Amino acid sequence: MSAFKKVTKKLVGELMIDSGVITRAQLNQALERKKETGKLLGESLVELGFASEQDVVGVVAAQYRIPYLPLKNHDVDKELLKTLPRELVFRHRCFPVDRIGSVTTVAMENPLDDRAVGEIQKAVGGRVLCFVSTPSEILSAIEQHYGAVEAHALRAAASAPQPPPETRQAPASAGADEGAFLGEEPDVEEGIKVFQIEEDALPEE
Repeated sequence: MSAFKKVTKKLVGELMIDSGVITRAQLNQALERKKETGKLLGESLVELGFASEQDVVGVVAAQYRIPYLPLKNHDVDKELLKTLPRELVFRHRCFPVDRIGSVTTVAMENPLDDRAVGEIQKAVGGRVLCFVSTPSEILSAIEQHYGAVEAHALRAAASAPQPPPETRQAPASAGADEGAFLGEEPDVEEGIKVFQIEEDALPEE
């Protein structure tokens, strides 16, 4: 089970309203776009220009007390890159940042995916300290240090229209796509690859 604990029961959309990032009207519009496109709430908010990736990730990070790590202009030890196989980095959208002793710092799009964290720990042979970064930051780091071709494929996949929610197939890992953001049961209201937030953000009337 992930070490991160949810510190509020409020949904991400409500937290973004509370913090002044978006208005309720903007949230309603983003939810409508989510239904139309099959994309997730965080993606919809950014595409509509209502919030930045940093806004979305920042609220989620605060909600679960996950430290945010900006990757722009971050120095990378090339030897450290060898500790995480290329395939693993692409699959879990993660990036190794630093290593001190047996502890490896890794930036992830979804640090709450227990299966991914376990695979990373096995690969590096030690403890993993997880931070969250935005999808763009991680993809840019992958492109720069692991290869442009694969990173371009990830960007294309991330921007491709998704099937409507009612026809979307269930993911192989609930933690990865439907968001066991913490706790023993997946929180289906907040399916997270951190940035990819799937929720009914409005309270029932």
